[in-house]
Amino acid sequence: MKAILEPPTGTRALVSDLTDMTRNPRPVTEDDGSGIGLVLPDDAYFQYAWQTADGRLVPDPDAPETNRNVWYGNVSVIRGPEQRDDGLALRAARVKPRGTLKRHRLESAALGQVRRVNTYTPAGYTSTAELPLILVQDGTAFQRIGLLPNILEETLAEGGRPARLVFLEPADRDSEYSFSAAYHRFVFEELIPDLTELAGPYDELFLLGASLGGLVSTTLALERPQLFAGVATLSGAFLGSPADPDPYVSEGEWLLGRITAGAELPERWFVGTGTLEWLHRPNERVADALRDRGVTSTYLELSAGHNWVNWRNMLARALAALLG
Repeated sequence: MKAILEPPTGTRALVSDLTDMTRNPRPVTEDDGSGIGLVLPDDAYFQYAWQTADGRLVPDPDAPETNRNVWYGNVSVIRGPEQRDDGLALRAARVKPRGTLKRHRLESAALGQVRRVNTYTPAGYTSTAELPLILVQDGTAFQRIGLLPNILEETLAEGGRPARLVFLEPADRDSEYSFSAAYHRFVFEELIPDLTELAGPYDELFLLGASLGGLVSTTLALERPQLFAGVATLSGAFLGSPADPDPYVSEGEWLLGRITAGAELPERWFVGTGTLEWLHRPNERVADALRDRGVTSTYLELSAGHNWVNWRNMLARALAALLG
């Protein structure tokens, strides 16, 4: 599909999924008087906004739809004629989770502070039932925006396998999720030994995260692969290294190198990514490397960017890939 975006008066740049929003804005020039032309996939979910001279982002007044982006505020949306949101995610948005949510506070010597840990047990299962357990990074966002408890309940209604959810919340995700030894110690030495008491008995342990949360989920899995049955990542920030950790500026692919070099791996993997984001190719390469290693892996790419609408549309399939 083709789209023509006409810059409103007083705007200086176009930011979108294709520019990683504000990190690489596309300047408006004198040649753009008749509009900026884009060619997008017919099934695209595309977010964009206009940037004013003082740096503010404003939606396109001509756009048929807007969405509240958690990082950039209201942005404009273009949906291709073949774009469809995931059916389970749509149903999940209309219901409330029916299970049991408990809030905990865990004193962490490794991090030097108290951490919030929320646990969720799906409806119909007691606190003593032995279930798979998923450690979820960026837990508040996965609860409130990703609607993970709701989606889990909808998968159960269709015969899916139950699981407990443990939602973790970072204090500084940029540092803690980027090769942080202290955060790893918190998970391995302080959280996991208390999981049964916090959440209930479990028979398999999984990891789930988006963006930097996908990176830390994978580095945790590579450090102690024997602990985890599987990993699901959504637009994993698979760039950078322990010596050069910023995925927005680094071109290194340390994680990919570990996988291709033969690092021990959990058996089940889900790798999801948008095709309209700068992390598309790194995720594709990680998925290819996992496939070459012979583990059970699922790769999903959607014509979308680095945002929660994209990730919410992937969650049902991520749960199915992990839990079966």
